Amino acid sequence: MKLDPNQRLQAENNIRAGIARLRSFQHSSGGFGYWPGVWDQDPSLSWRNDWGTTYAGHFMLEAEKLGYTLPGDMKAGWVRYQKSAAQRWSAGDHRGLVEYRASLAEAARFAQAYRLYTLSLAGQPEMGAMNRLRETPSMSLAERWLLASAYKLAGKPEVARTLTEGRVQAFVFADANPYTFGSLLRDRAIVLQGLTLMGRSADADQLLEDVAAQLVSGDWYSTQSLAFALVAVAQTTGTRPFTGFSFDYSIDEKGIDAKGKAKPVAMKAESPLSTVKLPPPSPAGMPLALTNTSDRKLYVTAAVRAIARSGEEDASSNGLSLDIRYADADGNAVDVNKLPQGMDLIAQITIRNTSRRALDNLALSQMFPGGWEIRNDRLENVDTSGDRSTDKNQRGRFWWVPSDWRDRQRREAEYTDIRDDRVLRYFSLNPDESIFFETRLNAAYLGRFYLPGGGIEAMYDANIHARQRGQWVEVVSPQK
Repeated sequence: MKLDPNQRLQAENNIRAGIARLRSFQHSSGGFGYWPGVWDQDPSLSWRNDWGTTYAGHFMLEAEKLGYTLPGDMKAGWVRYQKSAAQRWSAGDHRGLVEYRASLAEAARFAQAYRLYTLSLAGQPEMGAMNRLRETPSMSLAERWLLASAYKLAGKPEVARTLTEGRVQAFVFADANPYTFGSLLRDRAIVLQGLTLMGRSADADQLLEDVAAQLVSGDWYSTQSLAFALVAVAQTTGTRPFTGFSFDYSIDEKGIDAKGKAKPVAMKAESPLSTVKLPPPSPAGMPLALTNTSDRKLYVTAAVRAIARSGEEDASSNGLSLDIRYADADGNAVDVNKLPQGMDLIAQITIRNTSRRALDNLALSQMFPGGWEIRNDRLENVDTSGDRSTDKNQRGRFWWVPSDWRDRQRREAEYTDIRDDRVLRYFSLNPDESIFFETRLNAAYLGRFYLPGGGIEAMYDANIHARQRGQWVEVVSPQK
């Protein structure tokens, strides 16, 4: 893909910023925490550190191959941690958990295959651990291909062939395993990388069609799935000489020909990706016609990005419900349309899982008007997890909530990020389970400001979400 100088500079800056950001997640052990500065030893959550460590290392290795410098002992620490984790791994590691789940054991096996693949990619194969995993029955298709790729990179192509003999099997993918943040696209990309690595071009071409079709489908995919897919496509197409392609496109803004049709614009591309910036469409839409003038299949994505006007956002929910109310220090309801300057208020937020399954990795985002200040509980020596003293006057919607249950629920935010204009909280919910938070605020500055609607979504499944419309609010002098 050809980039102009500004695009190339932006891409380079983004990669350097990503490497620097990862540094803040690295633990003294060499592994990477799921949250910055947090290294969770709870075995029911440590799987995320392991997966995140491998994923972060994968990014570092790909960046290093492109010539980017990794800081200090960042890579050496990662390799040390990965080799130790690979050697310690056992198929029965998670069976001692009180809430043992079969999917957690399957994910641990998948994580080991991914770990071993990245170690081989780093030139540090762990052959003993690879051989042990190879003897494990019932590996999934993607796991076998990850392990086969590890053997291939380690200089054992004959072992890789025995793991992947025959035709590529049809993918059976009932649902994403939440413990690997997986998807059908991600697993297809893993197999595509393996096929390319082993020189099976005919099989790779067939799977490339499936991956490309998913990428242009318009469906939502997580960053991880897209990253795996794009790397796999780039590696597959990069192994063969590229010949350009051509197409015509036409829109009304380019003029009308003698037959009353929009004049076509001929395009020739000398790289695998060609982009055309179109004028903004009208609210009624804009006719767009494309003609493939090449001798190959082309995939087209027409993308429109826009931000709704303030107050015109769509309220929506699926699988989650979100309720936000405002109260004063005594628990009395507050109308935020007009607040006197200096007034303290509390945002009371309740989220409920209305689906029939447990929802992990939920992200709650609360943004506040520029005229309001967030009273940062950390600076006031208050526990940010929400374990505050129970106020007997907190009534209304929550009068029925037992105080011990309420305090327990309010402690369940796994990670809280308090910034100048927003509070971000991350947690999980079981089916029909609710969680309650409070955020203390102050109407600090005079003027008219916009209060964005709150929103929550599953970080790895954007179909699960709830969001509210925003509104304009005003901060006035206390005399008014």
